[in-house]
Amino acid sequence: MYYQTENFKQPGTNIFHPRLAWMLYYQQVKSVAKVCQKFGISRKTFYKWWNRYSKSGFSPNSLIDESRKPHHSPFATPQHFVQKIIEAKLQTGFGQRRLRNYLIENYNINLSERTIWKILKQNLVNHEISLENSRVTPSMKQPGDEVSLGIFDIEPFIKSKEYILYAAVDRVTHLKISKIYEEPTSINLDNFLGLITENFPFKIKKLIINEHSAFEGLNFNHFGIQIIQQEQSSTEIFFIDNVFFKDEEKFFTENVFDSFQQIVKLYNRYLNEYNNHKMQPSLNNLTPLQKLRTFEDYRAVQYFEPIPID
Repeated sequence: MYYQTENFKQPGTNIFHPRLAWMLYYQQVKSVAKVCQKFGISRKTFYKWWNRYSKSGFSPNSLIDESRKPHHSPFATPQHFVQKIIEAKLQTGFGQRRLRNYLIENYNINLSERTIWKILKQNLVNHEISLENSRVTPSMKQPGDEVSLGIFDIEPFIKSKEYILYAAVDRVTHLKISKIYEEPTSINLDNFLGLITENFPFKIKKLIINEHSAFEGLNFNHFGIQIIQQEQSSTEIFFIDNVFFKDEEKFFTENVFDSFQQIVKLYNRYLNEYNNHKMQPSLNNLTPLQKLRTFEDYRAVQYFEPIPID
């Protein structure tokens, strides 16, 4: 979640984690006791992160939790094999025995049935996809049943004009359409609503919005979409923080832009990468496109590009 405390703002830096506030406050007051009291942490916790922060040359990235997974596993199945196994499963619906023969014949991938089963279990077992049958059941939510609409102010990252990012994310596939505008006007929002209704490969049935001044007085009727205004519940906040704008924060902080046209071009390139190639932990390591293709009606979709790069 994006976290920024004005009193502790380091010049030219956006605070990504509350731990940076500890560090900056300590540099102000020079008292570990005051830091621990203010933020409700132990001395042991503070020194653990202070040592990591100082040894990194005071890099904010050192304050992010590190993965506990081993950095290298010599016996792990290559990731491109895993990707082919997942794709083959979603395309054919075969069990591991038939899938093993299919992989050998089509991709020259020779793995045991148990290895294939383990890979599928780790990547595809959830409430929506079965190892025995990947067909859609009538009770499952479908693409377009619920699409969340959000507004992201990117001016703090650009430090220029009042740029705004409108984004719509399908709750089932996490397929995303978003567009950057130079100002947050009702005309631009109306334009964006037209964009998503025309370019999502499915019909939007419900559009979930939160309480935001930009939505006041906007007429949604002519789009033929049911609008649901949803309060910021813990579930909605988690979805927004971890699916909606998590990658956007990383994109805008890691790039330097010379012009609005360059922002748009680089962002659209990122958006296409996100939709078509970036595996999502929230989708059991499928890409949004792959998730879309688990549904029978969308198996033929090969690529999703609602907004051209150029």
